[in-house]
Amino acid sequence: QVLGPEEPPNTAGLAPLAGKHALVVEDNPTNREILGRYLQGAGLIPESVASGAAAIERLRTRSFDLIILDLELPDSDALELARSLRLIPAGASAALIFLSCVPLRPGDPRLTAVKAQAAILKPIRRTQMAKALRRVAYPGEPLTEVAPGRAFDPRLAARLPLRILLADDHPFNQKVASRILEGFGHR
Repeated sequence: QVLGPEEPPNTAGLAPLAGKHALVVEDNPTNREILGRYLQGAGLIPESVASGAAAIERLRTRSFDLIILDLELPDSDALELARSLRLIPAGASAALIFLSCVPLRPGDPRLTAVKAQAAILKPIRRTQMAKALRRVAYPGEPLTEVAPGRAFDPRLAARLPLRILLADDHPFNQKVASRILEGFGHR
């Protein structure tokens, strides 16, 4: 189920995170709000910024226990940003969770290189976020993909012909959605 503003978070097993500070780096204001509400419900103290530059500036003024970083930020390469955040003393030991529109596999060298604890597939789902936060609360486990990869059936369009209107104002989201639809055989 997709996390919505009125849904209570599943906070079982998250007591070690109570009172910890989290920085959300996400360009989408709706996602920032949803993540902030979820983190508050889980007992964390969230702050959010809309860009990589703002994240760097924020980490220069305070430390965080957790950083949630969108991999598709329009203003920066998120993996380079993660490396930069790790070089700032306040970000060196923070737990790191990535948000992505494409599935990331456990052990992906790009993620292990920046010591990420988890990667969450968008749209953000309550169960996926809870699992990622538990990974942060109980470190030492290997990096996990919090959402299973989706298998595409390229014959779906032949079995279920549809006319699909894709409307999104973000070019990256348009490209991702178009490729997903193409994976199912739609043109």
